[in-house]
Amino acid sequence: MDGTGRLFEPILRCFPVEFQPVVVAYPPDVARYDDLIPIVRAALPPDDPFVLLGESFSGPLAVRVAAENPPGLRALVLIASFVRPPARWPFPALRAAVVGPAVATVPWRVQSRFLLG
Repeated sequence: MDGTGRLFEPILRCFPVEFQPVVVAYPPDVARYDDLIPIVRAALPPDDPFVLLGESFSGPLAVRVAAENPPGLRALVLIASFVRPPARWPFPALRAAVVGPAVATVPWRVQSRFLLG
């Protein structure tokens, strides 16, 4: 499961023929987990065993669906994800005041080397 499915295209071509991967693409105008759960449920195979994979933002969705123990679920796999959304700073302005200046003091060359390799 991911937002668009485009990132998985090269990986999907590598799957053995006995696997039939299904990528769940989310509508761009829906962002709440509660609104996306029915979309995920509808994509599950009704009669076949399956492995549910949640990547990034889809991790919490996959965990919630797996917790319902749908028929056929054999495993849950999380990739670069989290079980619940990251904690929010109590005061967004405080985050900007603390993080912004800290990052601004790091030279651009160091930032780009760290972020881009």
